[in-house]
Order: sequence, then structure tokens, then C-alpha cells
Amino acid sequence: MVESVVNPDVEGHILVPDTHANLEKVELLIQKLSRLGLLATRRLCFLGDLVDRGPNARGLVDYVMHLCVDDGHTIVAGNHDYVLARVLDRADPYRSAWVDRWARNYESGVLNSYGVDAGASWLEKADQLAEAMPNQHVDFLRRMPWVYETADIVAVHAGIDPHINWDIQRDNLMTKRETGRRGPSQLFSHNFAGNVMATIPGKTLVSGHLSRYQPYVSSTRVMLDCGVDSGGPLASWVSDTNDVIMVD
Repeated sequence: MVESVVNPDVEGHILVPDTHANLEKVELLIQKLSRLGLLATRRLCFLGDLVDRGPNARGLVDYVMHLCVDDGHTIVAGNHDYVLARVLDRADPYRSAWVDRWARNYESGVLNSYGVDAGASWLEKADQLAEAMPNQHVDFLRRMPWVYETADIVAVHAGIDPHINWDIQRDNLMTKRETGRRGPSQLFSHNFAGNVMATIPGKTLVSGHLSRYQPYVSSTRVMLDCGVDSGGPLASWVSDTNDVIMVD
């Protein structure tokens, strides 16, 4: 873990896309950023999808949680984080539908990481997972914001709707206002994630979600996911220098 808290007078941000339970690559990236002297006056912003697919969801959630809570860094929720939070909420009236969706597409790796018996029904697995996860992890998933905005950048997991005014989308994301039963499109839509034309005047829109062979970086749009969950590198973008830092 980074030893020092981020200087409150941050010069910029370092955006890190989907990490999918791959703690080892995240640690390697943090170590590289630290060696390069990039962390002392910059805030990390993780673009979500901490869980699923990789080998150590529990370890990665714990690691990133401490980076955010103790060291002053931040995160926005990804679709995998969002779905898991819905699955863990026993009071959610749509929980059974979210459990079904989670079972089809999202649970890989998380159950083993938290020591849950794979022999139960999916609803029983969800209940066991809710019991097995530390309360701090559950709260961290539930409290993840859906968007992070500064004077220069907007960070959201997938992207934005090019047909809806950004002020309206910002308000929905900031207040976590649900617009349907399938989750916010800004966290789920592959079309949004691949749209280089959906931009915000005066700011750079940064996202992950859709895997690419290499990062896409322009003055208005940055796309960083390079498929760490399928063996690709973990990329990061330094907002004030425009550098891309990667680890294999």
C-alpha cells in the first residue's frame, strides 16, 4: 500500500480502469507509480469493476478500500460492483432478478475468494456471501459513487449518453437516481464505452468497461480498459501529464 496520504493540493489524477480481482497487477501498478514519483501529489481514481473474474476479489476490495478510506484516493462503481451490491442487499425488492443475472454473468471468482460453498443454490450462495463478506466491504461497495468530477475530468465506468444533456445525467449519477431495473446505462453500456464522440464541453471524459488492445487518449475522451481480466495489461492515465503508465 502507498505509505503516505495524498497531498490535499493535488496536481492531477491517475485513472485506473477495470481491475477484476487482480490484486497482483494493481500492486505492481501502484509500486511503479510510486517509483516514478507520481503519487505524492496526485489522487488515484479507480474506474470500478473491482470484483469478478480474477483470483482475489476479497484482497483487492480490501486493498482499494484502504487506499480510498485511509489514503485519500477515490473510486467510481463499475457494473460488476453495482450488481454485487444489489445481490448483497436482502431488502432489495428486485434481489431475486439481480441474483439470477449475477449467476449468469458476474459471480466468477468472488465466491471462492470469500470462502463460500459452491454447492448451494444461487440464492443460498448470495446469502452465504452476504454473511461471509466483512461489513466494511459491503458498505464500501454500496457507497461507491457512480461518477467523479473535477474542473478538468469526468470519470464514469462506461461512459455517457450522447443524446441526453450532461447536466441531467450528472444529477442522476450524483444522486444515484435509478432510471430502470437494469442499472444505470453509464455503468453498463458498451455503446457508451466505445463512443469517442460522446464528450463533455471543457472536460475529458474517462472510462473503462470496454476492452481495447491499447488505451485511447485524446483531449476530450480517454478509454483505458485493456482486458486485465483476460491477461491484458493494466493501464493508467496521468491527467496532468497525459502519460499512460502500464504493467503487464
